[in-house]
Amino acid sequence: MFTKLFRILYFLCVFFLAGSFVLGLSAVGQGSQSMTLNFEIESSVALELPASFDLPPVTPGQTVEASLPVIVKANVEWDLRVVGSQSATDALGQVVVFGSALETRDFLGGWEPITHFAQVICQTEPPTPSEGQEVTVELRMIGDFADPPGIYHTQLDFTLVPQL
Repeated sequence: MFTKLFRILYFLCVFFLAGSFVLGLSAVGQGSQSMTLNFEIESSVALELPASFDLPPVTPGQTVEASLPVIVKANVEWDLRVVGSQSATDALGQVVVFGSALETRDFLGGWEPITHFAQVICQTEPPTPSEGQEVTVELRMIGDFADPPGIYHTQLDFTLVPQL
């Protein structure tokens, strides 16, 4: 009788250990699963301009040129545009209309006035590296005898247009 009881206990122990081993294997198999991670990268454009920029002094009837460095950052194709005003502020804070021509070199290489409507500086450019791409904006002013001597300030508005 003792051997029969021993065999039953032995069988139960083996059965329990085998069951634990099978459960352990299935738990190990579940520790290595795959899933799909969804994410979206949005379009982004950024423009870095100096706070101010000085053109060289211009004499009436003469022309001055300067190169304004601008940093563009974009992960899509982009256009860069600039527009200005035909008015300026003098040293006393008075708004004056100036006769001198303010121009920029457009994407085709020609000089165009920037005081009437926005000029395209760059068109359909590729995405930039992470550190950005420096764009040189060529500016030119043709002095006019109608403008009195003085130091003037005007604003240029740059627009970076993503091509989506």
